[in-house]
Amino acid sequence: MLSLQALLRPCHCRHETHQHVKISRIETHRLPPCIHESSGLAFWNDTLATINDSGGNPLVYRISRGGELIDSVRIAGSRNVDWEEIAVDTAGNLFIGDFGNNFSARKDLGVYEVRPGMDVKTFGFSYANQEEFPPGRKRSRVFDCEAMVPYGNSLLLFTKCRKTRSQSVYKLELDKECESHPPMCKLGIRGWVTGATRIDANTFALLTYGSIYVCEFIDSGHEAFVNVLCCKKIPLTRQAEGIAYEKSTKRLYITNEQGYLFVYDVKFEDKD
Repeated sequence: MLSLQALLRPCHCRHETHQHVKISRIETHRLPPCIHESSGLAFWNDTLATINDSGGNPLVYRISRGGELIDSVRIAGSRNVDWEEIAVDTAGNLFIGDFGNNFSARKDLGVYEVRPGMDVKTFGFSYANQEEFPPGRKRSRVFDCEAMVPYGNSLLLFTKCRKTRSQSVYKLELDKECESHPPMCKLGIRGWVTGATRIDANTFALLTYGSIYVCEFIDSGHEAFVNVLCCKKIPLTRQAEGIAYEKSTKRLYITNEQGYLFVYDVKFEDKD
């Protein structure tokens, strides 16, 4: 398992694990002007890939590990209503989350799957526990989403709740004809969840403004839940919304909406 030490003060996590994780920023790069509001980050075909936030062109930008633009790829048949996340599964399929929903008013939420041959499939979905669009009470507008990770033949979606401290986790099963999804569980994260990346089979990192949370997903078949292990402060990253982990180099890459790419060295150490 993984653990993170808080940089400035203890986080709310109380879990003890068998490893330390030390994270240190080693590089900062400026993104090209065409990437003016990076809202997601992933490794796609051994290259970093990112997307712009709502209303931009339906393009995926490929960039180097130093932030230089390599090229852009137009996603056929897609529309960027409010793209918020990008992820890649173990088969190389690229997923783009068009599920930004600040006011919980959208009825056209979806995820684009881009397969290695560039065939594009769209998965529309809705939240089974939403009845009003938008809900009348602001505290009930809890259906925004900016983070997603592949898990088997599913996608785990993490909501960004602006008025409460309790985020929800939804499971979008790609092999089932089901468009309405109930929440799987609650997630004890204090900040707004803005991005996610896989670390290993059952462990992933969630990004918030100013912190990274390391979590594990546990699914017994009868019950599923996300266990927050602990967190790490990442100061001076502002509106960070894209995160990608490269296992071969043990580095984390983070982008923000102000046009910067941050590179972190990650060291896993066994506790004595």
